[in-house]
Amino acid sequence: MIKVIRGNPESIRKHWDEIYLNNSNLSAYQSYDFLNNTGIGKLDKKPWRTIGLKKIYFVQYYGDKPTCIASLLYKLFNKKADIYIQGAFTSAGYLDFIYNDDWGYNSFSTMMQGIEAEFVKDRINTTIHFDRINQRSKLQCFIEKYFHIDKHSFKRNDCVSIAVPNEYEEYWKILSKSTRQSIRTQLNKLNKRNKLWKFVVNIDETPDSLNNIYLEIYCKRIISRMNIGHRNSSHSVMKLLLLKILFAFKKNNPMTLALKENENYFSAHYEIDGKVASFCEGLICNDNRIVIPRLAIDEQYKEFGPGIL
Repeated sequence: MIKVIRGNPESIRKHWDEIYLNNSNLSAYQSYDFLNNTGIGKLDKKPWRTIGLKKIYFVQYYGDKPTCIASLLYKLFNKKADIYIQGAFTSAGYLDFIYNDDWGYNSFSTMMQGIEAEFVKDRINTTIHFDRINQRSKLQCFIEKYFHIDKHSFKRNDCVSIAVPNEYEEYWKILSKSTRQSIRTQLNKLNKRNKLWKFVVNIDETPDSLNNIYLEIYCKRIISRMNIGHRNSSHSVMKLLLLKILFAFKKNNPMTLALKENENYFSAHYEIDGKVASFCEGLICNDNRIVIPRLAIDEQYKEFGPGIL
């Protein structure tokens, strides 16, 4: 049986959390907290694409127990429906349904028929957009089989995964020779300049003042790629004004709020002389993977390689 829920999914939160916690293949981007906080999402480029989007949830039951939740967004226009997995209009790295570990192809097929029937009943031409599906997700092979898609038809992008051993010595050994040399070079440079440095890790919560520092560095890094403020004073003023606008925009961005309010929040930063020189922030997954949607360096410290350190 498939139940359709429109609007607030609070009634299924308990089941959502149970399914999510029992499937280590899902990422933190599929947690209730993340998707509830990001909502429809917001785009930096072409923000009008989110206009008219609505949320809809398809809950699949085996007996009286939910086995899969398809958290979707849709937009109707001239008897045409575009359907997206929720998170499509955020910078989430992975999109997926929320399903039990033993969820199979037959169940997926039934779910897809239920989704299609919901829109086809009103004679609506439906397009379902599958984007950012992780290779380890069950959706990938199910989509290929259900829609008869040749696997070479997918647009593929590399997803970087870094295995971190329990001991630092083990981690150091798996780094390439050039990376180890680069780290030693940067540390020697810091020590010769009598710079004080340290690495800080924050779990669960970060002070607002530190969040603001992270966000300002992140915004400065975005602006630096625009090549503004290098020629004369008027460009410097423009750069400062743009920083204030971008900071205000990003501070209220759903991704910023979702990271800040998520109980599985993680952040780390590198300090030089008491100032944040680089940072990363993200979410901790069920299997202790960390997904990192945001990271940046403060360019005034770039000679010391704070990114690699």
